[in-house]
Amino acid sequence: MKEGEKHMTKDYAYRFWTGLFRLLRTEPESRIMENPAAAFAEKAKTGAFDSLSDEEYEAKLNDVEQENALFEYKKFATSYVVLLRALRRLELNDTEMHTLLRVLINASLRTDFRKERDAK
Repeated sequence: MKEGEKHMTKDYAYRFWTGLFRLLRTEPESRIMENPAAAFAEKAKTGAFDSLSDEEYEAKLNDVEQENALFEYKKFATSYVVLLRALRRLELNDTEMHTLLRVLINASLRTDFRKERDAK
């Protein structure tokens, strides 16, 4: 990480990606996502984070600001738009890119794209 740069924490990134993929597998009406920044601000106003250290609060704030940027600071976005923005902005090295491509290729070999997938 370069000096001054901030990134999502590992736990937040896990929740972000698993939540996003879960939404992508549901019916279209469920794919509208609400930006978590508003809920975070409301919790902060009510003192929900008062017991946190400054460092812990800053980490939570940074996480929600990272996701807020993927919403382009708007209240709602579709899971598709958030996914495309996140993928476009990911900083993947060559090994990560090849690993991701290998996963997608392997999944494609066992997928019939003509069929609609059942929501899970």
